[in-house]
Amino acid sequence: MHLPSGSDIRAAIAGLALAILATPAVAQEAMRVMNGTPAAPGQYPSMVSLQVPGRALHFCGGTVIGSHWVLTAAHCVTGNAPGARQTVNSPTEVVVAEPRNQRTENTPDAVRIIRVVEVRVHDGYRPLGQETPNGFNVHLLSHDAALLRLAEPSNLPRQLLVAQSARREAESPGRAATVIGFGHTGRFVNQGGATFQETSPRLLQGSLPIQPIERCRQQSQRNLPAGLYGQAELCAGMLGGGVDSCAGDSGGPLFIRTASGNVQAGIVSSGPECDVRRRVQGYAAYASVASMERFIRAHVPDANFVARLDAAGAGAGQGAAGGASTAAETRPEVPPQETGAVTIDIREGNRLRVGTTASFRITSNLTGLLFVVARNPAGELVQLFPNNRMGGFMAGQAPPIIRAGQTILVPGPADGFRAVVQPPHGEGVVFAVVVPETAEGRSLVTRNVNLAPIREDRAFLDALGALITSARNGTPDGLPSNTAIGLRPYEVVP
Repeated sequence: MHLPSGSDIRAAIAGLALAILATPAVAQEAMRVMNGTPAAPGQYPSMVSLQVPGRALHFCGGTVIGSHWVLTAAHCVTGNAPGARQTVNSPTEVVVAEPRNQRTENTPDAVRIIRVVEVRVHDGYRPLGQETPNGFNVHLLSHDAALLRLAEPSNLPRQLLVAQSARREAESPGRAATVIGFGHTGRFVNQGGATFQETSPRLLQGSLPIQPIERCRQQSQRNLPAGLYGQAELCAGMLGGGVDSCAGDSGGPLFIRTASGNVQAGIVSSGPECDVRRRVQGYAAYASVASMERFIRAHVPDANFVARLDAAGAGAGQGAAGGASTAAETRPEVPPQETGAVTIDIREGNRLRVGTTASFRITSNLTGLLFVVARNPAGELVQLFPNNRMGGFMAGQAPPIIRAGQTILVPGPADGFRAVVQPPHGEGVVFAVVVPETAEGRSLVTRNVNLAPIREDRAFLDALGALITSARNGTPDGLPSNTAIGLRPYEVVP
């Protein structure tokens, strides 16, 4: 059987992506992440917690970017002293807690603990000192990124990352971004005779605009070396607003929204002192994921980088990437993103060799009809899910539904087929769509279940687009989206 692939799927479903990304703002007060809006199960499926071994004590966040690798901030695992170690074998000061079944609670019964066996810190990492302009503290860190190698493979999908080639677009001032974390709540707890800041028991989210890097530089009273601070950082936040990352959110991701889903643009690094009782006192600096591409690829060859972004993901008021956008400063705060999210992860990696098999993990934060479709370089579309060789599937029955927070494996262990990689060679794309269950949707999702190329592929895409448009038009303004799209590119190689 052909494993469908292709390079033009983005153009073919651009209209579908626009329908999803044009989600109205939610009418609510924007809050800090530490008091933010709870994330939905499956909305951010690659997020993990860094904890003190044996104490279930969260201190930083991170994202799974490879089967055995987590991306986090260097200051989370090295301390802030200059000359931080680059590699540590079998460290005892940190373990990774990943959620079970896409749960969002950071509690012992809801996570799986994985031992960290190696820490690799970016060679350029170093603290730049403590600053106190305007009565608040800013700790500046350069190249604040580290990789944690796990003793066992993670069960989570790999997080999409912004590539260097897409950095200018991803970090354009005014673009809407979302930060997530289990950060400090502003309260304190006593554990074993010691007092610790309390962290959120649930994953929280909040959104804020990208800012010109000059705004973060201007917070410092020191004359920073030209080209140093900002070479590997991006700036985000809203001065005087209510959305901010805080202590305990360090190492976690800053996302931008694209047609491919949530793509990680930054790592929570440093910023002004945060206080739950006060508005945001300054802008926060995030390690730029794009600037870390070479470092990440050197150690995590199966990391997923997005080389090109779509314009639809840009926030209103987006300015030139290098300039000081007035809109970025004056626009109102962006509320937490309420768009539907469905992610695809290829378990075997992005480069699929001819003759091997491939499998796909699909995770959604919505409940609805699931389409998983792929296109090959020859232009053939094939629906991979649902199909009539799935375990327990019978044409004419109610079609399979994906539940919020559920992960579906295609092919599954009970399915009667394998996805064998065959020529032609070249770029491929798999996309997943989740829409509400309707009579029209049930008819379309069961129309192409024989794992053969879809004859009327344009008509199929048009019908799928009509389902999304109809669902979005039926969603009142101010309510979360009830549709979602995810894209995952890959390459078929000899």
